[in-house]
Amino acid sequence: MNINDEFIKFEVYCFRIFEDLINMNNNKNLQILFKCNCTNHTLCDSICNLQDIIKLKIQDGKIKDLGKNFNNLINLEYLDLDKNKLTVLPRNFCELNIKKLKLNNNRFEKFPIILLKMKKLVELEIRNCFLSNINLNVNKNKSVINIELFDLSNNKLLKIPNFCFEMKKLKILKLSNNLIKYIDNKIIELNKLEKLIINKNKILKLPDIIYKKKELIELRMRDNFIKVVSPLIEKLEKLEFLDLGKNMLRKIPSSI
Repeated sequence: MNINDEFIKFEVYCFRIFEDLINMNNNKNLQILFKCNCTNHTLCDSICNLQDIIKLKIQDGKIKDLGKNFNNLINLEYLDLDKNKLTVLPRNFCELNIKKLKLNNNRFEKFPIILLKMKKLVELEIRNCFLSNINLNVNKNKSVINIELFDLSNNKLLKIPNFCFEMKKLKILKLSNNLIKYIDNKIIELNKLEKLIINKNKILKLPDIIYKKKELIELRMRDNFIKVVSPLIEKLEKLEFLDLGKNMLRKIPSSI
């Protein structure tokens, strides 16, 4: 899947008008741009009937409900629903074959557990959705092991959610702009982790376990409350980028 393929763009003033215009079964990439002043939308059936669509962007559409027929989009691999008003996802959402999913700037508050059942999901972004503590049992949701990029930035998390440590294929974890105070030692279980980005949180120290993450290429922990960095950081032999700016460091190891 090449996500850089050009999108066919539609400007719409209301879904009722859009119902009469859309006939897109010969196009695989569709972006819908809203120009109306409606306060909320429900996704129309015309979109849900576009079974050839591979990539779909519906941004800033004030959508509160995807509708019961959304799982008709059986070929959909890329979905961007940025800046809508979603609070829940349909029960059958997990039946889709989406590989890359963007749910940023919605109103979930509670993490949609249905996402953990998506078998082909590789990249998941759910930034700025008012999410706080997430306590989920993932024993019955083993599909999370397929996620390689997970972005929970700009929420209200107090700690790294436990189910993150079940993502054994995870390469990139983004948690900036939360309220996280510490990095759990379970981070060592993420054997594939290459990039850890936790800028602007409330982290007080780097746990010694982090220095055993020898696959780390990038470590960003800018704007926290870290005072000490151990000389053990030199054991991160693959580390190419380190950002510890705007912390409270008293001394920097000579190996940096």
